[in-house]
Amino acid sequence: KRIVEFGILDGYSLAVFDRATSDACKIEAYDIFEKFLGNGARKPVLDARFGHRMPKVSIAEGDFFDSPTMFTDGTIDLIHVDIANTGAVFRFAVEKLLSKLRPNGVMLLEGGTPARDQVPWMLKYNKTPIVPYIEELKSTPGVQVVVLGDFPGITLVRKA
Repeated sequence: KRIVEFGILDGYSLAVFDRATSDACKIEAYDIFEKFLGNGARKPVLDARFGHRMPKVSIAEGDFFDSPTMFTDGTIDLIHVDIANTGAVFRFAVEKLLSKLRPNGVMLLEGGTPARDQVPWMLKYNKTPIVPYIEELKSTPGVQVVVLGDFPGITLVRKA
């Protein structure tokens, strides 16, 4: 019924969510666009690509770190986080957004494998690795965690 995505880039995941869901599903995609220092999304390009999909798909400026105040608890079926993820981003997502999921809702986060923790920008900028947090999370009561793939991997988190 409701998907929320943070980090759009070229809209590949957004296109999959759009194709894989009925028109009754609402998909909200947020990005910080030109404020991101790196390979970022361009809103005019995304508007041209997805504008015909409104009102099902909406694209807006929004900062992931403001997200806890953007949504009511228990109102989202799927949250996708793909914003240059680090261990700190994973921790924030789980601690602040897991409550936003409906029963049986799922959070998808890019990354979660040892190889992904070794990408050059993670090492260069001394970013917190993801894998140690996932191992911690796996022993947390009331949380289910599955990591798929070798690189970059995708991590699924849900309330048990």
